[in-house]
Amino acid sequence: MSKVERRPAAGQSETSGSIGDREEVRIPVSGEEVQVTKDVVPTETVHVGKRKRQTTQQVEQDVRKEEIVVDARGHVNVQGDDKTPPQGTSMAR
Repeated sequence: MSKVERRPAAGQSETSGSIGDREEVRIPVSGEEVQVTKDVVPTETVHVGKRKRQTTQQVEQDVRKEEIVVDARGHVNVQGDDKTPPQGTSMAR
């Protein structure tokens, strides 16, 4: 007669028993697997800021100016211009 003693895995209760002559016992075989994990951990702190900077740059460029021609014939009321020409004349700025 053989005796089998079972030992519990973590958190289980212990059991024991015996094996008869014509009994069959199955024993699971376990293997190990590697589990790799990766954790993010801070390694340094980077401080970022701005500095005020003022520069002066000389630029030379031609500037365009638009001129308007108003034909004030008839009953035309031109607003916003103190130099309204007499009726029947054109005004060019």
